[in-house]
This record gives sequence, structure tokens and C-alpha cells, in this order.
Amino acid sequence: MTTTAMKRAGQLVAHLETLHQISDVRQLLLLQLAMRERQDQVALFRRQEGSVTLSMIGVQPAAPTEELSHRAGNAPAAALLNQLQQISGIRGDDVAFSGGQIAEIITAQTQKIEASEGLAKLDAALLALAGKLESQSEAAPAPAVQETAPVSDDAASDSSAVNAEAARELEEPVYPDESATDDSEAAEPDEDRSAELSTGLTPGRSSRRRSA
Repeated sequence: MTTTAMKRAGQLVAHLETLHQISDVRQLLLLQLAMRERQDQVALFRRQEGSVTLSMIGVQPAAPTEELSHRAGNAPAAALLNQLQQISGIRGDDVAFSGGQIAEIITAQTQKIEASEGLAKLDAALLALAGKLESQSEAAPAPAVQETAPVSDDAASDSSAVNAEAARELEEPVYPDESATDDSEAAEPDEDRSAELSTGLTPGRSSRRRSA
């Protein structure tokens, strides 16, 4: 069963030629970028025994390679040579292109693509596809948001009162009760006070009367 993504991509099949042309220009831009970073002046291509090698000549020595490797991407040397020869019309198995020639070829091919009817049709197809996706996104129902029950005023005031009371209990210091006495001291009888209560005299006065 064909998926929606495959159906959308299938709408661009009619524009493959234009897309291939754009891809070729991007590979040439990658070669130009690598040469500028290395400060190379010439890209030397050599075709022999069915393989193509690329040697970039400039400030830094570089060994021949069958694929241009760069952090922005990779490009086969054979594909680069085919594009340069097709656009420039230069033929041969050993061909050298200067940095200026490569820049001119890129500019000429870019202008050709931008003025083509194929790019206009591709741009219209992309805009139509983007509009369709945007309309589908707007028509999609928004996700439901779960509502929480509101808190009543009484419950909120009760909660505030409990919190305030707990805060006061934590803030108020607790001091020991100074009026509390040791049980042993409270239980011990005061002998002098007992004698005073029973005779009405202090122990000292009582002893003076008996001596008299």
C-alpha cells in the first residue's frame, strides 16, 4: 500500500531532470570550496583503465584520489569530470581546470537552470505541496486540554489558615517552665515551717521558753 509520504515524493518524479542538474552544480560547488580552503589553483583529472583520479595542485601537495572528500560532502572524481566536460565542451583523458574556469562553469550552469522552464515547474510543484501540507495541519483537531477543578474560596481560606498556624508554631521558640520544680524538692518537708505552724512560734523562740 502506497504511503502518504511516498505519494508526496512521487509528485516530484516529473522534475527529476531539473533536480539532477541542481545536484551536479552542488558537486561542482563542493570542488570549488575544497580548492579555496586548500588554496589550490588547478584540478587535474586523469582517466585511465576505466577509472578517474583527481589531483589538486596548489600550496599543499595532494595525492591522486578517485573521490573528493570534504566535511560538507563527497563527490566522485568521475562525476566531476563528466560534468565539467559536458558543460565546458572540453574533451580528453587528461584535463586540467583552473579555479577560475570552474567558477565560470558554475556561474553559467546556475544561470541556465534558473532561467529554465523546468525550475519554474518544480518551484510551483513545491509551493503547491507546501500549501497542501499547511492546510492539512490547520484542519487537524487540536489536542484536548485536561481541565482541573477550581478550588473553592472556603477550601482555599482553610488551607491558608492551617499553613499560617503551622508557620507560627515553627517560628515561636519553646522555653522551659521556670515554675516547675524537682519532685524530690517538692516532696521534702520543711521541718521549721511545720513547727511554726503547730506551736505558733519559731523553733528559736520555743527553745528560749523552755530554758526560762
